[in-house]
Amino acid sequence: MNKLSATVSAIALHEGVALIRVNNPDTGVMRIVTLQPPKDIGIGVSVTLLIHETKPVLLRTVALGFANTFRAKVERIERGEILSRVHLRLNVTAIHLLIDNVTLQEMSLIEGESLYIGLKATDISIEVNG
Repeated sequence: MNKLSATVSAIALHEGVALIRVNNPDTGVMRIVTLQPPKDIGIGVSVTLLIHETKPVLLRTVALGFANTFRAKVERIERGEILSRVHLRLNVTAIHLLIDNVTLQEMSLIEGESLYIGLKATDISIEVNG
């Protein structure tokens, strides 16, 4: 599980759905959509964003359809029998993701390469720190 620290900058609630905007030093503004926002959430609150390793999508260029897109550098690739773990760096923050080996080969990923990560707003969980 990837964990990023962030601070809540805006919250919109409507019929049980919350759109939460947060700021992270490495990614800038991120958007999260959740049906169950934490009870203690509020503007200025410190939170942890939880991102499962299978949720980020690797992109060669910025793509429409992702609420959150940010640049990352491939630090290391650990190849497995079926899946490989790709270690990425966003300035200070490390992100790890799992990708199947067929896709890894088709993308011709190499260590040191810069690319984009796409992440849907519904693929991020949020916890209040404290």
